[in-house]
Amino acid sequence: GAPADLFASADERHMSALIGQGLVEAPVLFARNSLTLITPLDNPAQIKALSDLPRAQRLVLGGEEVPVGRYARQLLRSASRLLGEGEPERLLARLASEEPNAGLVRSKVALGEADAAFVYATDALNSERVRVIPIPQALNVSARYPIAVVKGASAPVEARRLIAHL
Repeated sequence: GAPADLFASADERHMSALIGQGLVEAPVLFARNSLTLITPLDNPAQIKALSDLPRAQRLVLGGEEVPVGRYARQLLRSASRLLGEGEPERLLARLASEEPNAGLVRSKVALGEADAAFVYATDALNSERVRVIPIPQALNVSARYPIAVVKGASAPVEARRLIAHL
């Protein structure tokens, strides 16, 4: 209910809901991200590649209701051939926690409370307390970030300029 001129999201479903309600103008894609696998620096499970993920006894993911959690689960499903038959389900059964955002997922790993987690690549870059393990491009998920002018914005011209700048 707060007044706003722009709405930006890491979740295309949120933007689609606003479009469906006629609350925003046509969105523009302004950023992309991908997932990466992280471990604590000491890497107790000795995970060196995505294929080693089954060694994790404590996995942390974003909750199913948040984009990073949905993307992580999508990645696990797409990697089932690499990980082994039924392994994504076994990994999900060993969840140590589900967090409301990627920053908290990263913090759990940095504190050594998990053997591994999936976060956005940009979140992994912002921490010297985690080890980054790249995910093969063919298996990775692309997170797309839309932005749109809110209908009835108090400064729509400036909002459109900001989108053009982005």
